[in-house]
Amino acid sequence: GQRIPFSALSDGFFLDIPTMSGKIGLKETERNIRSVKMKQTIIETVKEYAMLTFATVLLVIGVYVFKFPNHFSFGGVTGIAVVLMPVSATMLTNVINIALLVLGFAVLGRGFGVRTVYVTLLSTLGLWLMERFCPMDAPLTGQPVLELIFAIILPAFSAAILFNMDASSGGTDIIAMIIKR
Repeated sequence: GQRIPFSALSDGFFLDIPTMSGKIGLKETERNIRSVKMKQTIIETVKEYAMLTFATVLLVIGVYVFKFPNHFSFGGVTGIAVVLMPVSATMLTNVINIALLVLGFAVLGRGFGVRTVYVTLLSTLGLWLMERFCPMDAPLTGQPVLELIFAIILPAFSAAILFNMDASSGGTDIIAMIIKR
């Protein structure tokens, strides 16, 4: 085999490439390097979307379990949905989010847009599944302050993760990102 410096990964890292003759061709080296880079990209993407999914689950739990049943209205798209509760909060959240997603994708770019679309669609699906399979007619506990704490902390923790990954949960976060830009 032959040791080839591979600085794309880190300094001092060598890519050991076994060969039959002990000599390696340039095309074979390029193919092996592309293969390593592609595997790294796939692993990084899977990790990124696993973290986006985790943040979205936190958001859905905070909104559906603590915010909606207590009629807590903080603002944003879900706040509008809570105020207009006679209409399905989930349905209204979806309609407003779709309009803002189109705007955000156009203004903020593809990377931000794709991650935000993923989170928004996943949170929409999560809220729909919760509404369908875990209907809540009343607050989870008789402790409104405790529920308020969870209604704030879970979505806030989710938003921190998402913003640090150049994504958002959609809605009015997109407006804030556009104004900031």
